[in-house]
Amino acid sequence: MIDLRRLLIFAIALMAGLAAESLLLARAHCGRFERFLKEDFRVLLFLQNTPADSQIKVLEDKLLARPEVEEARFVPRDEALAALRAEDPELVDSVTWMGENPLPSGFEVRLNASGLGRFAQWLGEVRGMTDWASIRYKPDQVRAILQIRLY
Repeated sequence: MIDLRRLLIFAIALMAGLAAESLLLARAHCGRFERFLKEDFRVLLFLQNTPADSQIKVLEDKLLARPEVEEARFVPRDEALAALRAEDPELVDSVTWMGENPLPSGFEVRLNASGLGRFAQWLGEVRGMTDWASIRYKPDQVRAILQIRLY
């Protein structure tokens, strides 16, 4: 009878230890995956027209003044075309064969952890800053980051 109790206690302790180790392993993997997704996540804010340098600086300051923003960088249309050319020259050749650069100027914004936590509110506030031509981001990536945080 005593041997059966000891065996049962040992089995329960072993299962608890394995469960705790599995949770620690899952937490470590989720943390690494969240960091990877967060480092890759960007919000691209494309402008209707290329504004004057003073307007660019004002918009950049407004973006950086938001507590959720980790980094905001203005990307002129020529720089965007050069980056695309380095990544996929055939695509650039097919797009520019008709004439001028079709890419708009814009801002590339990286958010901090709190910005991702309240992404919908931040996005609504940023939409009102100016007349953006387009705002691009990966919604599935935001959802994945938030789900990983939950786990």
